[in-house]
Amino acid sequence: MIKLSSINWCNYWQQELESFLTSSGEKELIWREKGLLGYSEEKYIPLRRDLYLEISDYQMYEDVMLTSKYDEKNEHHFVINFVVSGNVKTIHHGITDYILETAGKNYIEFWDSRKETEYWQKGDRILKIRVGISLSTLREMCQDSCHTLPSELQLLITGKNVPPCYRQGENNLNMNSTLNQIINCPYQGFTRNFYLESKALELFALWLGENNNQEEFYQQSSLSKKDIIALQEVKKIMEKNLQ
Repeated sequence: MIKLSSINWCNYWQQELESFLTSSGEKELIWREKGLLGYSEEKYIPLRRDLYLEISDYQMYEDVMLTSKYDEKNEHHFVINFVVSGNVKTIHHGITDYILETAGKNYIEFWDSRKETEYWQKGDRILKIRVGISLSTLREMCQDSCHTLPSELQLLITGKNVPPCYRQGENNLNMNSTLNQIINCPYQGFTRNFYLESKALELFALWLGENNNQEEFYQQSSLSKKDIIALQEVKKIMEKNLQ
């Protein structure tokens, strides 16, 4: 296994950046890296309504362990990560033990500075999609429904500090379908922008549907907590067997 840090990581790659204006006048960016260790491609796709998509696609030719340090804080956007393919073993030092970020999972993470170690297996193609939305847009969209949001989002929207945390969930069938539609987008130009914008909002809505503040939802609903849990089970059964 090859062990690297973020300091010597760049020594192993040839990097290039491509950028072009979209039909909405925003700048779309593509970072490509190639080298003896493998390849990677990162796409940043800006959309309307302060939305954006990022698509990460990479594969290693050797088993690699990368330890990185981050001292950045994203105060203006909320980001959800979806894993489409691949299997990365990760430890967020001081936050989590070893966890698997594998196909069919999604996660959110909050911390100002952190140390992270990732293990990538030889030949394993890692494909991730991230959807980001500005807190100002989110605040405007939620308005009186803030109490139904996950606790981390409530803190973000109200301008409070979110304690360091990591939350992982399972992609449902609709999420996986939307992710595949994003990857295989059949359109170009402004039609592509509208299409990807709708899919980004759909992903965000589907994630909220799985992660809303259940206790607040119970309090706002005329149904009993037992009935709501039963309905959720019915939903899962129907998704697995639509017939």
